[in-house]
Amino acid sequence: MYADERIRLRFSMSADMSFILAASKSGCAEKTFALSVEELQYLCRKMIGNCFYSSVYPK
Repeated sequence: MYADERIRLRFSMSADMSFILAASKSGCAEKTFALSVEELQYLCRKMIGNCFYSSVYPK
C-alpha cells in the first residue's frame, strides 16, 4: 500500500495532507512517495491529538 492510499484511508480522521503536497513539490510522484517511520508516528500522534482535542472541546 502506498503512502497516499494510507493517507486517503484515514482522511476522514483529518490526516495532515501536507505530506502529499510535500511529495508533489519535491518531485516525488504521490504513488511512489513513502512515508518514513517518523512521519507515520507523527501522523498517528497528530490524529490522536486531534481526536482528543475534539472530544474535550467539542464545536
